[in-house]
Amino acid sequence: MRYIAVFKSLSYASKAKNDFVYAARPETIKTPRSVVGGCSYSLVFPPEQLDKMRKVSERHLKGFIGMYKETRINVFEAID
Repeated sequence: MRYIAVFKSLSYASKAKNDFVYAARPETIKTPRSVVGGCSYSLVFPPEQLDKMRKVSERHLKGFIGMYKETRINVFEAID
């Protein structure tokens, strides 16, 4: 299972990614169309990093869209 944090642009996603230690940085991907359209980018992270990502997203609210959990391949549901 994996999670994604969706940001409005690559710039916002990159800024949030820089809050992580290099070895633990999440992967940046183009947001799947099943989640949101447009030019948004997402950070993919494992369940172990959920609390850290919540803190990071709070610091980057301006560009943050939401967090999603992958329930099946390329099927995501919003989480709190």
